[in-house]
Amino acid sequence: MANRDTFQRGAPRQRHHRTGASHGARPRSAGKAFKALLAREGIDVPIPTDVLAYLRSHRRLATLVPQVCSQARKEFGPDAELILKLYRDPEIKDRHLSLYVRLRAYDDTVLQRMDRVSAHFADELCSASGFLVITTDLRPARVRNGV
Repeated sequence: MANRDTFQRGAPRQRHHRTGASHGARPRSAGKAFKALLAREGIDVPIPTDVLAYLRSHRRLATLVPQVCSQARKEFGPDAELILKLYRDPEIKDRHLSLYVRLRAYDDTVLQRMDRVSAHFADELCSASGFLVITTDLRPARVRNGV
């Protein structure tokens, strides 16, 4: 008995796998373009594979993340350290993206400023699947270029 892959207009049927060659270079080039976009804004993405995997599952959020990061850079300026990470809750099965804002010095306006960044995209973020949280861990920003 012939297997069903043998019969498809005389040619073997190609099998497609999520991690196989069926996706070609498209995800890689999309990932490179995404990372380049964030790099232009000076966004640190310590584990880009985690972030990109999450965004592949949340396509609409993927279109918003660079815009939110750009707005955060405008709000906090070039001296702020902005870090995009996938957060995994250790107690429950919850994952979301976090954009951490680190400043050289913190004042009582930092929460309002983070809210201001989110407010620009409130409707879009609410209608997108997945979550992006803008937060701080209150650590000081790393000094760049030895300054």
